[in-house]
Formats: sequence, structure tokens, C-alpha cells
Amino acid sequence: VLRVFGTEATFIYDDAGACLHLTRDEDQTAQPIDIAPLPASKGALIPAFIDAVSSGADAAPAARREFDLIRAMAAADTAHAQAATVNIEYDT
Repeated sequence: VLRVFGTEATFIYDDAGACLHLTRDEDQTAQPIDIAPLPASKGALIPAFIDAVSSGADAAPAARREFDLIRAMAAADTAHAQAATVNIEYDT
């Protein structure tokens, strides 16, 4: 589940699909967003990711992006748990 909270809307992407909440009014429903997940299944990502990791980060920018995303999500989780800012260190 991905939830992005903003001052004007909230975006939620979960098993039911993507939707946008434009109000806090409980009587209003979210607006569905018709987008297909990429790829169609999570399992399709695994072989390419393993190949990318095995071949090294320089040969695999897609793997680097995935690791950067994992770092960002872990930092967000830690920042939330500690109620503090967390710096993210990236390899260059």
C-alpha cells in the first residue's frame, strides 16, 4: 500500500487500485484512477532484479534505483518511528 498525503488531496494505491481523495468529507467517495500496474505482476520483476544485482550496480541502473527507493522508504519509516529527521546516504 502506498499512501501520499498532501494539503489538497490524498493518493492511495493498494490492492483495490489507485484512487484520489480530494476531500475529508466522509460522505464523499474517492475518485478511482484508471492506471495499470507496471509490470502486471510483482514476480515479473524478480529475475531481472537478481540479474542486475549479480552483475553489479554500475551495470544495473535499475537495481540502483530500486536500492535508492528502499533506502528512502527505510529512512521514512525510521523518521516516523523516531519523530526525527533522518539523512539518507547514497553511493555515487
